[in-house]
Amino acid sequence: MSRGLRFAVRLCLGVVLVVLIVRQLDLRALGALEPRATAAGVVAGAALLLTGQLLAALRWLVILGRVRARWSYLARLYLVGGFASLFLPTLVGGDALRAAAAARATGEPAAVVSSVLLDRIIGVCGMLTYLALGILVAPAQARVMAAGLSWSVAPTWVMVLVAL
Repeated sequence: MSRGLRFAVRLCLGVVLVVLIVRQLDLRALGALEPRATAAGVVAGAALLLTGQLLAALRWLVILGRVRARWSYLARLYLVGGFASLFLPTLVGGDALRAAAAARATGEPAAVVSSVLLDRIIGVCGMLTYLALGILVAPAQARVMAAGLSWSVAPTWVMVLVAL
């Protein structure tokens, strides 16, 4: 079986499984909109997630620099790593999987592992940037959300650590 045909079969199987699962749900009881609107939202969400993963793989390729790797291979590793992160009982399982596979494929384990760590750090910095922008754009909403948090340390120290 060719790679293209194998991919098409797996894609169709995945779509059929998602359709079967969603058909078992009572979407109205979940507060969902019309089924067509819900389906459109699911498709749009999946497309955005895939786009984000593919762009992250491009970022990883740029971070790798001199290490020779194909973007398509890195994108596939990113998708597999994302799947592993969702199902493994760890936050970094997908990163470890990506690093191990890419290190084996490129023969440069030090460069690959450091690139995965740098990629993770850049991602965390991006999330902190979103946090800062959210606080700047909607400070009243940020105060409401922060008031509902239970702090085991002083909030000021948390903000200092986030800023660092």
